[in-house]
This record gives sequence, C-alpha cells and structure tokens, in this order.
Amino acid sequence: MTSIFVDTSDSYTGLIVGHPQIVNEELNKSLQKMCGKPVHMRELNMSTKLKLAAHFKKVVSSLCEEDKIKLICTRKDKAFSWIAKLVKEQFRKKERIPIFYVDVGIDLELREIIHPFYYRLLNVIVDKSLTQCSDVFAWMNLRKNEIRFIWEGMANHVLEIDNVQ
Repeated sequence: MTSIFVDTSDSYTGLIVGHPQIVNEELNKSLQKMCGKPVHMRELNMSTKLKLAAHFKKVVSSLCEEDKIKLICTRKDKAFSWIAKLVKEQFRKKERIPIFYVDVGIDLELREIIHPFYYRLLNVIVDKSLTQCSDVFAWMNLRKNEIRFIWEGMANHVLEIDNVQ
C-alpha cells in the first residue's frame, strides 16, 4: 500500500511516496538515530542540518534506485493542488486513496484545499516522527542553492510534480 508523507519548509513542500514500512524503517528511523529523537529542521543548528541532509541523500538515493520510493518537491500551493487532484482522481477511478502522513498543521491546510466530500474519505495521520523525512527533504529543496554539493547527488531522483502519476 502506498502512502504519502507530507511536510513543508517555508513555501516548499516535500512529498515522499512509498510504503510506510519502508519509509519509516529505512529512512525515518535512521534520521532519528542521528539526532536521538524526532526533530524539525528548524530546531537544529546548521552543522546538524548538513549531516542529516547528507545522510538523507545517501539513504534516499539507494531507495530511489531500487524504485521503493518517489521524491516530489515543489511549491506549497502546487503540491496541495496536486494532492487534491490525486484524491479526486483516485475516487473517480475507484482506486485506493493513499494514506497521508502529515505534520501538525498540514492536516488543516489539506482540509481547506480538498473538497469536504473527498476529505471525509482520507486517512490523514498527524505524526511529527513519521514526517521527519519529508521535513528534511523540503528543507533541502528550499536551500538547494546553498547546499548544492549535497543536492546535486540526488537531484536526478526528484520528480517534477507535473510528471507524476
């Protein structure tokens, strides 16, 4: 079963699409191990952020190459519109709607964007520890010019939202 992990960093949204067990076991837990607890990027100093970003790149690159996850990062408004469209299409095709793992506050933004009829059908789980990976990803995209040496190693794994199916 596919799930979507969603978090934002300023005006950028990081979406990680994949099986929750893979994302949690192979990505979130390894990030948490580095910090000792689930954290947000805004709570960390720059050297820790860079270490997390480098570790994220390493783990994500192998997961993307094995086609276990997909990375999507774009502006917040565009990402939320894509989510609303995805939910509507999945419902119309009578396909399973993915579970959304979101950070605190994102659920309220989704509620505003997605039609109430479709929002009732969603399974939205608010959990900071499960969205740490998408927080790191969104932060990396926001700062990609500053951390070019890390971003370049994984940029080819990031999908454009217009090309995602």
